Amino acid sequence: MNIISDLIRRLEAVLILPGGTVIVPRSADRGHLPENFRNEWSVVVASAGEEITKAIQAS
Repeated sequence: MNIISDLIRRLEAVLILPGGTVIVPRSADRGHLPENFRNEWSVVVASAGEEITKAIQAS
C-alpha cells in the first residue's frame, strides 16, 4: 500500500473505493472534490499505506 499512497500523492489523485469512500492524501484535497463526493460520500485522509489499508478495511 505504500506504493499506492506514493502514487496518489505524486499524481495528486484520489482513490475511490466501492461503497462510497474516497481516500485523499491531504486534508486540503478535500476541497477539490466534487460537491456530491464531499456531501454524500465518506472522505478519508490517508497519506501512508497503513492508513489506506485501515480505510479499506473500515469501508
